[in-house]
Amino acid sequence: MVQKSDLILGLGYDPIEMRPGWRNVWDPRVHRMIDITPEANTHYMHHDSLALISALNPTLAALTSGAGKTATWPCGAPSAAQAALIAAFPHGMTGARPV
Repeated sequence: MVQKSDLILGLGYDPIEMRPGWRNVWDPRVHRMIDITPEANTHYMHHDSLALISALNPTLAALTSGAGKTATWPCGAPSAAQAALIAAFPHGMTGARPV
């Protein structure tokens, strides 16, 4: 799903949760990736096309000001990926839950 995306957003996540096999999943020269984080990338788990080193909430508010909602992913890929994650982990575990 990531490889098919028009734009990849890294929104304040902590890459300590990433596994070595997930390192450099995309090529920032090929896939547009914007990373919004409060600190510069020193983890090298992935690379971005554009880094916005700033607070997440005000940055997202500024970027989405005036934007309307549009239909995305008509194929349902995010829902299918979420369902697969929920099925893969026991219900007693914290983490992947329906949104």
